[in-house]
Amino acid sequence: MLLKRFLASLAAIVALFAGTAVAQGPMSPVGATFPVEPPPGGAGDNLQFISDQLMNYDMQMFAPVDYNLLEDEQRPSTGLFFCYDRTANGITGPDVITTLGAGNGGFTYQTWGNRFDFGFMTEDDCGWTATVSTMGGGNFQSGRTDGNALPMVTYTQYQSWELNRVFRQRLKNGSYIEPYIGGRFAYLSDETMQHEIGLQLGLGDITNPDDQNRFIQQSQNNMFGGTLGVRWFRETGRWRVASNLATFLAYNSQFNFATDVQFDETNAVGPVFERSARTDGFVPMGETRIDISYDVTRDVSLRLGGQVMWYWEGLTRANMIDSRVNPNSVRSFTPFTSPIRTVNNQDLAIYGVTFGLEWRR
Repeated sequence: MLLKRFLASLAAIVALFAGTAVAQGPMSPVGATFPVEPPPGGAGDNLQFISDQLMNYDMQMFAPVDYNLLEDEQRPSTGLFFCYDRTANGITGPDVITTLGAGNGGFTYQTWGNRFDFGFMTEDDCGWTATVSTMGGGNFQSGRTDGNALPMVTYTQYQSWELNRVFRQRLKNGSYIEPYIGGRFAYLSDETMQHEIGLQLGLGDITNPDDQNRFIQQSQNNMFGGTLGVRWFRETGRWRVASNLATFLAYNSQFNFATDVQFDETNAVGPVFERSARTDGFVPMGETRIDISYDVTRDVSLRLGGQVMWYWEGLTRANMIDSRVNPNSVRSFTPFTSPIRTVNNQDLAIYGVTFGLEWRR
């Protein structure tokens, strides 16, 4: 009897607690609830701020802002960019020709110019670049002599416009290469001018000191063709080193012109004698550049570099012969009815230093 009473009491207690739990049901929190989502990546990917800004610090207190502190290396910038360089170059002058048309060695003179590079690079590592380069300069060939009121002046002008499609690729050592392909138009012209007094054929004596003659020569090269090249660069802290190598093969339309304008003692214009000729050909060219840049701020850099351009052959240049013996002048011994004398297969070398600014977004 005692065992039966104990079991009955235990069953009653269990039934009481079970009924209470069913009546209350599950507990619900007070207020609105939101689902909890796990972080999208691994540990540390959801950090919003970096408290320790000394990660990979190179002790440059005024370095530009670096947004890549968690990465192993600097990534090159993308978006728009613009570069301006002032150029100081030497340009080889035209070959001197004799009355028989034989060529002699030329000379080199200094010129100043400008170069503009602008374009953009996308996040997919491809983009477009455009380059405009201009330069020009002149030189006196000789001093003033008897019968020579103005020594012969030679002025050379060079211009280039190019547009290229660029592709960027990272190398294993952390540097980058940018192969590019596109088109270029280049223009090269020479102009010589000499003003003489006195009627004088050849190198003889002056017979009429009141007469004057202005002798002018012009040569023009209009070149259009394709460009193929590659650019390499590497960034370390504030510094960036870059080099460029390119080739250019162009069709060249040549034009040559020579004229003598004579004046009498009253400065009235007398006879005008003109000669001209056109021809064409192909011109191969090679170009190399190297630049060193220093980031002054996050977006602005200072640049210093050098460049060399060499047009192998296929150019026409104006000769630098004195008008009294120049085969293209009426004052020489050459009959003026003969065609204009030119050497239309000359070369050209341009070399010098560059310095300027670069802006990158």
